[in-house]
Amino acid sequence: MKKTLMALSKKIERQIKKIFGDTTLNNETGSLLKTREFFALVDSTYEQYEERLEIVGRNLEISSQELNILNGTTHSMLDSLGQGFLVFDKFGICSTTYSRATEALLEIVPGGKNIIEVLRVPKKEEDEIRLWIQMMFEERILFEDLAALGPNTFSHTKNLSVHLEFKPIRNFDSKIENIILICTDRTNEVTFRAQMREKEDYVYRIIKLIKEKNTVLGFLDFCSNVLSDIENHAVSYVDLKRKVHTIKGGAASFSMTEFRRYLEDFESKLQDDA
Repeated sequence: MKKTLMALSKKIERQIKKIFGDTTLNNETGSLLKTREFFALVDSTYEQYEERLEIVGRNLEISSQELNILNGTTHSMLDSLGQGFLVFDKFGICSTTYSRATEALLEIVPGGKNIIEVLRVPKKEEDEIRLWIQMMFEERILFEDLAALGPNTFSHTKNLSVHLEFKPIRNFDSKIENIILICTDRTNEVTFRAQMREKEDYVYRIIKLIKEKNTVLGFLDFCSNVLSDIENHAVSYVDLKRKVHTIKGGAASFSMTEFRRYLEDFESKLQDDA
């Protein structure tokens, strides 16, 4: 490009000399510059611009590399957390940038899809969810209060306990620009809590049996007598239903959960056979 400009400037210089002589281009201002000096200045200016363009080009290349590295690092950090992260706009459309765990927790590739589809919102509830999203972006009331009204769990086909949480992304004017959905697998936590409740119920049952020993023994005697009457056919159908119902109440009062469930099934069968 530099050689082309120099050749062009010399050609133009020769034409100007031929017509105007060996002096300047602007007699009105009284500024006298030789044509050769003028075009040398033009050539020099182009050289400077070429150097600057090269520097800018290298900086852009470096910036693009750094940006790619930063994006890769961000994705790696998100994926390493094991949580699902996705962002959706005021129309409910999900961004194509999300964490890898999102696909496993929500069982879908969310990029470009509507959050209603992603969360498997029932057809009859779609309008309600659209209004809820609109109100969150308009922030007619506190975002936190509105977010609490939305879905907080996801129905996973493999029985995972997936918890949902919504957070705002604000612009420089503090207006909500996007909403981020955080998905967390709490299956182990839910299972642990259920196991702890079972252990607590067991301890409570043992303590109650010890404290109310005589009452428990009386209840067991009553159960034994009812069983004996059934074996000897010494009880009517109506009386049997009444006594089974009484035993079921006693089992519940002493936290005999499995025994109570068995009696509930037995009572239902008696009703079906009536």
